[in-house]
Amino acid sequence: MPTNSDAIVSAGLWIIAIVCLALGILNMFGAIKITADESTKFLLGLAVVIGVVLIFRDRLTKVVLPGGITAEISAVKRSVQDVAAATEELKSRQTEIAAPKMAILAPSVTTRHAPQMPIEDPEDKNKGQFGREAAKNGLRLSATVQPSDVRPGWFRIDLAVTGLDRKLVDPVAFHLHETFNPAVQPVNPINDQARLTVLAWGAFTVGAIADHGNTLLELDLSADTTFPKAFREA
Repeated sequence: MPTNSDAIVSAGLWIIAIVCLALGILNMFGAIKITADESTKFLLGLAVVIGVVLIFRDRLTKVVLPGGITAEISAVKRSVQDVAAATEELKSRQTEIAAPKMAILAPSVTTRHAPQMPIEDPEDKNKGQFGREAAKNGLRLSATVQPSDVRPGWFRIDLAVTGLDRKLVDPVAFHLHETFNPAVQPVNPINDQARLTVLAWGAFTVGAIADHGNTLLELDLSADTTFPKAFREA
């Protein structure tokens, strides 16, 4: 689907083509006088060819350049798309590599926050500590889970606290499973959304504290049946 930048480029090229055509007609009938050396003519001709290719790039399959060089438009387009896809994949992998990781629980490890209510599940100490609601006060805590690209058997969790009908400007503290170090990750929001990517081998309850402690959000990752079964039951 064409983007706004594609539309702007195409419109600009159409204007240039129309102007060149009009100047050529006026010059042909003597209404104006245009003189150009051979280099200028070559460059203008090359610009016209490139403009035509760009304007009709979705319909052309190949272009024969001076010297008999043939350029496959589809191949060039695929190459550009492959580079873009590879760049996005590299960025995604870098995010996973740098993400906080769940560890094997050691007996001496404790939670990083003091629960205000009795612990319901010793293996998931965040459960019930943050109000059991994923949406409150115009904010929503959400997550997506997918197999990790960098650690077999692990899962990438993308967490987000999003402003629904209000601005989110203050930092959000994500409370993870106690096996993360640190288990509390503060994140500054960007465009009304605070995002955090972590790696884990199993599900747990995520808590989020926003609005300087006035908004508590909670999301049990084991309760979403759209997440991988191996993740939910680990």
